[in-house]
Amino acid sequence: MIKPYQASRDRDSARLVGTSSRLASLVALVAVAGVALLGVQQVPVASAAPAAVGSADMDSTTVGPAILAAAVAPSNTTNVPATADASFKVGYDDRAFTINGKRKLLVVGAIHYPRSTPGMWPELMRRSKEAGVNTIETYVFWNLHEPERGQYDFSTDRANLPLFLKLAHEAGLFVSLRIGPYVCAEWNYGGLPAWLRDDPNSKFRTWDPAYMDAMESFVRKTVAVVEPFLPRNGGPIIAMQIENEYGNVIHWNDWHGREYLKWSINLAKSIDAGVPWFMCQQDGTWELIVGCNGFYCDNWIWGNHKNKNDPNTPAMFTELWSGWFQNFGDPRPLRPAEDLAYSAARFYVRSGTYVSYYMWHGGTNFGRTAGNRITTTYDYDAPITEYGFRHATKYAHLAQMHQVLGKYADVIVDNDINGPPGSGDYETHTYGDTSTPNSIVFLSNNHKFDDHDMEFDGTWVKVPHRSVTFLVRDTADGNKWKAVFNTATIQKTTNSDLSSPATAPVHIPLANFASHTEAPGIWNASLAITRDGYHAEQLSITRDKTDCMWYVKEVDNDLQRESGTIYIGNPWDVIHSFIDGVYIGRSESESHDGNNGFRLYAREALEKAGKPTNGKHTVQIMTCASGLFNYGNNFENEKKGLLGKDYVSGQYFSEGTWSFQAGTLGEYMKVFDPSFADNAASPFWMTASNATLPINTPLTWYRTTIPKATIQAEVDKLRARADKEIDHPMLSFALYTGSLERGEVWVNGHSIGRFDNSVKSTWSNKCNEGCDYRWDTTFNVCRTNCGKPSQEYLHVPADWLLNNGNADPQITLFDQRGSDPRTVYLVPLFG
Repeated sequence: MIKPYQASRDRDSARLVGTSSRLASLVALVAVAGVALLGVQQVPVASAAPAAVGSADMDSTTVGPAILAAAVAPSNTTNVPATADASFKVGYDDRAFTINGKRKLLVVGAIHYPRSTPGMWPELMRRSKEAGVNTIETYVFWNLHEPERGQYDFSTDRANLPLFLKLAHEAGLFVSLRIGPYVCAEWNYGGLPAWLRDDPNSKFRTWDPAYMDAMESFVRKTVAVVEPFLPRNGGPIIAMQIENEYGNVIHWNDWHGREYLKWSINLAKSIDAGVPWFMCQQDGTWELIVGCNGFYCDNWIWGNHKNKNDPNTPAMFTELWSGWFQNFGDPRPLRPAEDLAYSAARFYVRSGTYVSYYMWHGGTNFGRTAGNRITTTYDYDAPITEYGFRHATKYAHLAQMHQVLGKYADVIVDNDINGPPGSGDYETHTYGDTSTPNSIVFLSNNHKFDDHDMEFDGTWVKVPHRSVTFLVRDTADGNKWKAVFNTATIQKTTNSDLSSPATAPVHIPLANFASHTEAPGIWNASLAITRDGYHAEQLSITRDKTDCMWYVKEVDNDLQRESGTIYIGNPWDVIHSFIDGVYIGRSESESHDGNNGFRLYAREALEKAGKPTNGKHTVQIMTCASGLFNYGNNFENEKKGLLGKDYVSGQYFSEGTWSFQAGTLGEYMKVFDPSFADNAASPFWMTASNATLPINTPLTWYRTTIPKATIQAEVDKLRARADKEIDHPMLSFALYTGSLERGEVWVNGHSIGRFDNSVKSTWSNKCNEGCDYRWDTTFNVCRTNCGKPSQEYLHVPADWLLNNGNADPQITLFDQRGSDPRTVYLVPLFG
């Protein structure tokens, strides 16, 4: 029996989103997001999303401000659905989600709005719809939207969730909103805001009143913000998620974990959003819908789901991993299109009706949003690449499958599975009355190596190993059975060379750099913290507002004694060490000795610099984090900085009077912002010829501009080819990082993320450029780029590069280890 979603009977009487507060919530959102409500008129769904940045639908003679005025900032003043006339009801039964009582086969694509820019969103929506995706899934990122307790941002640039939802609606797409608010997602701290650590006694994601109060406030705030986009207002949201993969960690929290889980479920049920709530990786929960995450989940349906969860709920594949994420130091992971299609098809075949590709567009970990040691690219080998381009083979193959599924969607969802629920090597499943064209047959060959001839109703078909063949009746040929798709039969295509940074024909060099090398130690005494005792843990000072922090301490020690070394015990993640202003060395957490510590030869460095080695010395240590962990338990225990015992020539010096300074002078002065005005009397930036540019000098900033006319001319050379070779071409850019070592890059004040070329992949015996689609879930079989830096190119969105009025684009680099910025260049791309 189909049942409309009903909120819990014991709703919290204090819920924020209720009938009486709904109008106030709408008005409040308008003020925050700049969205005007239509009143009583219904907004029609646009037939196509607005054109993409640099698309062929725009003026092809320009790539400057004129193009960006139309494409970079989609209007956030367009009316959103907010009328009862446009409302609809979302429900579910044991087969599928329902819209006004009608079952829907949902093809879901995960696109995380902060991992792309508002200028990219319309074209990402259009390309998703074009490939047969009918629903966009996204997490909601707590630490993006509530950077300080009670201070919310749902309107600035990539944080503009209402605009993202509006564009999805205009493209005719549903939205599955995963509020969490813990998200994992290889996102810094799993989305948890660092201010949660202000309470030293709080425990996260377990039964802890302080954490639960903060979580509830954010969840309710989020629902209030998205109120105009709920189905009762004609909006696109059809489902919401509470918590995330808690089943993976609940055992670590024992009773407190079980009670927290119950509380999370009741929180969701108390919120009258008018949509079903779900969880993922939480088998055994009957009060909400439960989904499966993984490379394959077809066996889960008739195993855990039907036996451990409410059998009256639909089977959700909440995360079908289209590839995998990448750590700095790892080669690039891939997942063949054949295997991805096979996994999706098997889930639909075995009665699943919700498959979400995680990721459909992976995007970019801009700024400091990447989790610990996670690369800036979050491409994920997704069907739409980091740059917003179609992944030629994977995108086209899935689009073909979705076309068939879409044509027979009603047949699939309106009928029960006819076939074996168990998993054998060879299976036949049918939906509908197979004596009529209103039916579809799936032939599955699950054998890993052998092709197999399979028969249905007198028709024989050779089904390749590890694949599914779709049979339908051909009405143009006497209703004979015809194979219209096979998951392993693929027409391999390649993207244009214009779409890959490695093959793109145009490189725009960077030159005429200004520079500044950070002086070691305290750069502003009034902002520093000085106290006695054990040296502080880094996050307790920085609150994760910056990657780096200075530790400074005076020591009275004759370095002629014993070894003349400084021993640093257990530093995380990266440190740069000085003594009396002389650089003495660095260490990365991946290169510690067996005791997680390392030695610095201080006496040797001072002697080389001609400085005295006896008497008092000032030790200056900069520690830099490489992101915070995003997965696991006990997040409140995350630590960075100096964590062990430290010695100077054998003398213990971890305790005493320490001074701490969060961040660098350049960050504090925001020298990466185009509006930064240097002090003529005491300039930050030093201009010099390339011959005198500081090269391979630690803690050095570099800044340059690129003439916009130069970018214009080079892009114009490519546009004619792009218009011929690429359907609806989209403009983007990449920055080749050259000899840069480890640091961060800003374009016109926007951080495009971290780079780290200091560690190359050590998996040289595990790369397979051919990559057999008979994949295994250890995800070691399909790896490329072994023996090279993990990421040599950084994504530069066109709207960030060019949307700066008439000014020339500015690029700012900060390299912790030092490098030669003249090896860096910009690459225009079309795809």
